[in-house]
Amino acid sequence: MELYFSIALGGALGALARYQISVFFTSHYLSVIPWGTIFANILGSFLMGVLFVVFQEKLQQYETMRGLLTVGFLGAMTTFSSFSLEALIMLQKGDYQSAFGYIIGSVGLCLLAALVGVQVTRSWI
Repeated sequence: MELYFSIALGGALGALARYQISVFFTSHYLSVIPWGTIFANILGSFLMGVLFVVFQEKLQQYETMRGLLTVGFLGAMTTFSSFSLEALIMLQKGDYQSAFGYIIGSVGLCLLAALVGVQVTRSWI
């Protein structure tokens, strides 16, 4: 039961972090590009790479903390549903260049961020 509560707590904190990231980018960068979603997903992918290595190679016994940080916090902070909706809206508006740039850029940068997170963390531990 402790694991479930940890995941729920992480999810609540991740959702709040996601909201604050969106508020920050919306208030500072007026653009048709959803920078808050991009930033949250890239940062979350990098941190997921870091935590993957940490929990796999150093902290295997901390299942509750892994659940709180990866499934809960990062699962809520990153958002594939927002990404999908934003891309769909661009497509429906006929802004195909922005939509495909957003889709390819987001997926590519998130994969790269996860890889960098894994590689950097493995070089430190």
